[in-house]
Amino acid sequence: MSTATLEAATETVTLYWIPGCGNCTRLKGYLATNGVAFEAVNLMDDLDALEDMKKRGIGGLPVVRKGDRWENGFDLTRIDALLGLSGKRAGEARILSSGELCARMSRILEVAAQAASLVPKARHDDPTPTMEGFKAPFLFMRDGTPYIPHCTTKSLFIHLTGHGEKFHRLALAADGTYEMGFRFAVDAGEGALRIDGEETAFGEVDLATPLYRVVMQAELLAKDIRVWGKAHPEADLSRVIMAHYGERTTAQLMQTMLCSVAQHTRQMLQVVESLGLTPPARIDPADLEGLQMPTGVWQ
Repeated sequence: MSTATLEAATETVTLYWIPGCGNCTRLKGYLATNGVAFEAVNLMDDLDALEDMKKRGIGGLPVVRKGDRWENGFDLTRIDALLGLSGKRAGEARILSSGELCARMSRILEVAAQAASLVPKARHDDPTPTMEGFKAPFLFMRDGTPYIPHCTTKSLFIHLTGHGEKFHRLALAADGTYEMGFRFAVDAGEGALRIDGEETAFGEVDLATPLYRVVMQAELLAKDIRVWGKAHPEADLSRVIMAHYGERTTAQLMQTMLCSVAQHTRQMLQVVESLGLTPPARIDPADLEGLQMPTGVWQ
């Protein structure tokens, strides 16, 4: 049995993550900034820890464990309580208005779409950094199909666009006029953690879809989000939703989606640059102000 399994009742701080996960990278940076010594366990490499987590039905990453207590998701208030951190956090995130959330999301989506459009077709299936040699997928759809987000350049952009789709549906559903279109639900299946496909892959097109069509989808999505934000600059985003890592307001979930798109866009830009190409646009640093963004891009 791995020394990193959840059964170990010690006061060691352990962070469970998977490669490319934006919130995992954000939390690594947060712990390091606050001087927290921790062991990082890649669930795609440590199959004992992965199996232990599946049996417990834990959904949502990252997961932080201290002794026999753990928190999952990127909720810094709960993580602070678990780890005994106190005082004002450096660069603490503030919840943005609906208008500002939408303006930033639309601009970042456009940057990502422009970068993705440069990738030659022959490089669409290149593995993304840190995803070259994983031992097992972490998530499975209800039909048993492995779900491996952002494992290739093309799937990275598909996953990124899916976060944008979730953001848009959250906005449309803020006043109850529209349904969100997906559920946050966890089903601990036999031998594997199974996340409801409506939540996991909502907005993510089939991998067989040509990349140029996904780019068009992202560009249109950016325009729709911009229009909604201008029409609803101060929308009520206080509706509480049960996500697979606990209760969150619509504003908190939209901001999480914004951070995820921003982080995956940083990854997309790096992939394009690694091919010797120059992205036509980059993320404006002002669009990251007030967000809990990591310093690292992949780890």
